[in-house]
Amino acid sequence: MMGELNREQNILIQIARNYLEGGKQATFEKFDFLDIDWSILYDLMIEQKMFPLVYNILCDSIPLSYRESYQETSDSMKNMNYLIFEEIRTLSQREDVEEMLFIKGAILSQLLYDDPFIRTSGDIDTLIREASLEQIDKLLKDEGYFQACGKDGVYASDYDNLEILPYPILKDYRHHEYFEYYKQSGTDYVILELQRYIHNTITSEHIDRFLDSSRLLMVNGVKVRTLDTDHTLLYLIESLHTDANWYYRGPKLNKYLELALFIRKYEKTIDWERVLHKSDEFQMTDIVHDIFNDLNELFHSLISQSRVDQYKYSKRNKSLSLIWETHLVERLFQSDEDRMKEIYKNLKRICYSTESLNHAVKLDNYNEQDLNYSQSDHYLYVPNDKYDYVLTYLPTVDSTNLTFAFYLPIELVQSSYDWEVIFNTIDPCIESSILDWHTFSFAKQEGEIQINVSGCGSVERVGDSEIRIQIPLSEFNSSSIELALAYKIILRERIYGNIYHTLNSDGYMDNRFWLSPSLIQVSVR
Repeated sequence: MMGELNREQNILIQIARNYLEGGKQATFEKFDFLDIDWSILYDLMIEQKMFPLVYNILCDSIPLSYRESYQETSDSMKNMNYLIFEEIRTLSQREDVEEMLFIKGAILSQLLYDDPFIRTSGDIDTLIREASLEQIDKLLKDEGYFQACGKDGVYASDYDNLEILPYPILKDYRHHEYFEYYKQSGTDYVILELQRYIHNTITSEHIDRFLDSSRLLMVNGVKVRTLDTDHTLLYLIESLHTDANWYYRGPKLNKYLELALFIRKYEKTIDWERVLHKSDEFQMTDIVHDIFNDLNELFHSLISQSRVDQYKYSKRNKSLSLIWETHLVERLFQSDEDRMKEIYKNLKRICYSTESLNHAVKLDNYNEQDLNYSQSDHYLYVPNDKYDYVLTYLPTVDSTNLTFAFYLPIELVQSSYDWEVIFNTIDPCIESSILDWHTFSFAKQEGEIQINVSGCGSVERVGDSEIRIQIPLSEFNSSSIELALAYKIILRERIYGNIYHTLNSDGYMDNRFWLSPSLIQVSVR
């Protein structure tokens, strides 16, 4: 857990709070001439994506020895903002762009500051309907864009090492985004993201109704299609919640300040009853409730408690709720390593909770010959979101080993494409710094089934269609006759090049797994 904030962290928090209350001038007057370590503050402004706003406030107070580096960064960000906006202008003026909604970036900057160039923009964010993908892909390629992934790491954006994709490909089977589109402009690249969903929250069931609520916004003399006010609010809330509570980025001060500024500026314009109704329709009332509480913690009662209390927790909601040991203000500056440790603890608590144990598959110690393998009710199966075939498996235990026997369907055995099955056990030690305890995998690559083991245990192939994974019971270091083990089974197929799609929840990009984790309880006699 972090200790107290350092001086520069406190200054950044206070700048955000004062800006919310009084704007640029009031904030400058309060923080002018403070004894600041400008090198530390610079790094914090970049990390928290607050650079343009804070620079605008404090530029006249920056010492001469730092002024040039600050000015260069400011100019670089402005130039990218102008370049990105010119692309938005070009795309928005096309007659066939109606199915593409522009969000965040210059649009949010216009909404918050009446200026499209204040907010940091690293790319162009858009929402689309999947039915329009072919049309939008053609539109973008007509304008000089190409879709690509990294050659070495598919998610890496190394401009000198990109693999151009022949057709639009999702980052994962259930992912909300396609791989990025790139357009070269001089020595710079403009990156455009196509999003078909809003993370894991608003997906195929609701996204069309969400996108129906669009409008044209005048931005620097250009009509740009974006979300209406109420749906912009919901989008900002969901985006903040996903970043702050999962692996991707962690909480950032700019997102909290922007949401607070949006609520403060449009409080009388927002249809609060409609927002309440829509949050229930989209099954995200718990997300709104938590984010409103976070805003009140950070900005001291920005939203009335009576409004917060309208957003009740519901069993219909499907978000993963984590309990943080660290206060929000400290989490803003938490290291990636410490944040991951907290996430791991949360996930392990969920896996080994009383509720999960109540739903665990119970295994008794017996001899293998005692089991009638022909009885299908003994078998478990790996969920598959794409195909009709079923990958089944059977966990068993004897006095020495815990065994998972996998039975490959003929579609995998005889497949012409590459696939992989990854088996992870979840560390039962809640306080440890790791999540995955053992990792086993078997995969078809270049026509051959290959095996890999990381950690104590073994994998063997039995005949054409059976794979057995064994974990020694001595691994558990427990004298108890009752052992519990949570585990993940990930099924992936190769789509193109080095791009693999996961066909079930992997617990990483798709966190549905943790809402109902797989768990066995072993009775050893």
